[in-house]
Amino acid sequence: MASGWIGPSRALWVSQRSSELASEVERLRAGARSLALIDAARERRAGRQVTEHPPFELGQLLEDLNTHGVRYVVIGGVAMRFYDASRLTDDLDICYERSRDNCRALARALVELDTHQRVPGAADEPLNKSRLVRATAIFFMLTTRLGWLDLLPIPNGTQGFDDLVQDADHYDLDGIPISVASREALARMKRATGRPVDQKDLLWLESSHD
Repeated sequence: MASGWIGPSRALWVSQRSSELASEVERLRAGARSLALIDAARERRAGRQVTEHPPFELGQLLEDLNTHGVRYVVIGGVAMRFYDASRLTDDLDICYERSRDNCRALARALVELDTHQRVPGAADEPLNKSRLVRATAIFFMLTTRLGWLDLLPIPNGTQGFDDLVQDADHYDLDGIPISVASREALARMKRATGRPVDQKDLLWLESSHD
């Protein structure tokens, strides 16, 4: 989709994808759980410690963020799923708005979600409003009671929330309103990050798939 593609055609496409994705939520959850079981078995066989991975309840996680009034744009693997139906993921990545009010709301949501750092050796300090406001180049990899959650204040290739929200697509995910990074914004992030999985995603984003 070109950056100038707006109007009825885009609205129709967003509406159709919303309906399709509402019916795919359970499939996404099931796929993530199955992959987690396989990964755990592989790690145990290799004699490595298995990282505890809570069930990925995507809908409930998004709803809890909305309930607390958090302003965010969905990015990462979940956002890719809106453009590539074969894309699987087992966590939620969001770019959050860094205003004091929004960071206060996000901090409250993180407490309610029983959030902890999931990076080995990281200090498991509460993410309060001040830490969330100050964050720029760093990002937070968290585990919650509803699954893994990554918070990116300024994703690579972007200037943060205000940049991403400008052309974000808005979806109704089984009654849960969310904003998802546009195809063009995702492509910018993938180019800037450059991991193998990002290069694969970029090929899809730059193709003619709708």
